Amino acid sequence: MFGKDIVKLRGNRCGMTGVSWRALKKREAEGGLIAVNIDEDLTSQICSVRGDVGNKGKSSLICETCDKIWQRDVSASRNMLTVATSIFKAKDSFL
Repeated sequence: MFGKDIVKLRGNRCGMTGVSWRALKKREAEGGLIAVNIDEDLTSQICSVRGDVGNKGKSSLICETCDKIWQRDVSASRNMLTVATSIFKAKDSFL
């Protein structure tokens, strides 16, 4: 959503993406948190348990390796948490 501050979301104008990101980056500079920019392109297409690319349904992901059906938003959220956690651990090891 970066650079799309004037995008209509469900009929409402949303201009908070840039404002929120700048606030997060300011807090990061103060040492309060780590803001991570994650490319969400493949996060809903990869099984969050095995890491395999699954078959996409309309709103589900079918992983044939672990024989599970995932709601794609749930799998994407778990994948983004995994990426953010690994970045945090890598930055923490350098401190």
